Amino acid sequence: MRNYEEFKHLTYQIDPSNPFSAHYVLKTGESFYIEPVFYNHLTGLKERFPEIFSQLIKEMMAMVERHKKIVFTGNYERPLTEADNYLYFEITDVTNAMRFFYDDKSRGDNYGD
Repeated sequence: MRNYEEFKHLTYQIDPSNPFSAHYVLKTGESFYIEPVFYNHLTGLKERFPEIFSQLIKEMMAMVERHKKIVFTGNYERPLTEADNYLYFEITDVTNAMRFFYDDKSRGDNYGD
């Protein structure tokens, strides 16, 4: 279980049914999960584009406040977190909402050696 540095100011809740994801609750009752793959993407963006990182976190919080229950997932098709009545967002959903577009060079190509 993880309590990520960027979100330590929020209430961290352990969810035994989702042991791989960090679960946070805002003082106003909204909650969200962060899956490890999403967090890897998030820290990758922090390394590549440090100038937008604080805005990225603000956008995530705005999405949580707007939608109330979110799972920030690494993959829509195979999320690690199972939570009823939660919306699932990938990192590109957050960056697109900010109108920040980038090439994901971390993905492999289809050509082998």
